[in-house]
Amino acid sequence: PTKLGKAKPTVLELFAGAGGMSLGFKNAGFDTKWAVEKNRHAARTLRANIGQNSVMQECVRGFIKRSVEGVIDAYPKKGEVDHIHASPPCQGVSSANRFGSANDDDYNSRSLDFLNAVRHFTPKTCTYETDMVHLMARTISILNNPISYPHFTLSQIR
Repeated sequence: PTKLGKAKPTVLELFAGAGGMSLGFKNAGFDTKWAVEKNRHAARTLRANIGQNSVMQECVRGFIKRSVEGVIDAYPKKGEVDHIHASPPCQGVSSANRFGSANDDDYNSRSLDFLNAVRHFTPKTCTYETDMVHLMARTISILNNPISYPHFTLSQIR
């Protein structure tokens, strides 16, 4: 936990979907205080899974921008987040996407949103779930030196 005496580590989940990871964090003793999901149907399910007040239905980039600006009290402040998890869309690099789409570059840039969140909130730990090809092709050069904290590393390749 960030503060002495706090019972559960706090989680910020980006690209939260319907809340599978949030439920996993809850079962592991974490408190998903903030979950960001743009899709309204997924956000509705997410609210049912983790609670109304924890879900921000908006794009991750806008959420980070407003958090940095400090304009919404319900959003986390720097130092309040113990763990960040992100599961960004992978349609832009998926082998099922044989013909590409107009949104591929936008989908593929979501890795940078995750890194911006880590830079701003400075969590103790973070996890990132994505297609390894996506990670290698789009972000490995950035991840090699994204943050000046020695404890951030690529921990597992599957």
